[in-house]
Amino acid sequence: MLDTPIRQRDRLAAELAGVLLEHGGENYALFGHSMGALLWFDTCRVMMAQDFRMPSQLMVAGERAPQKPNRDTPIYQLSDADFRWVRRVMNCCK
Repeated sequence: MLDTPIRQRDRLAAELAGVLLEHGGENYALFGHSMGALLWFDTCRVMMAQDFRMPSQLMVAGERAPQKPNRDTPIYQLSDADFRWVRRVMNCCK
């Protein structure tokens, strides 16, 4: 547990691409959810730029496409009334 954490997503993507390259002869697919979806997307972009063998499928969930802007107002910027409505709709924090 002496490894230094990687704090930049692009650096982590490059490292993951290198690991996948080590196993280059195998057919594989990638799945990522939320932050994992963004990370695998970035990893595939690194792999394409370096002409690495690509996965047969990239499956992502729980995150919008990176090129799509987030149009949702952050919950911390909602008015009190809107915040209470979101809490009620999400059925949390009774």
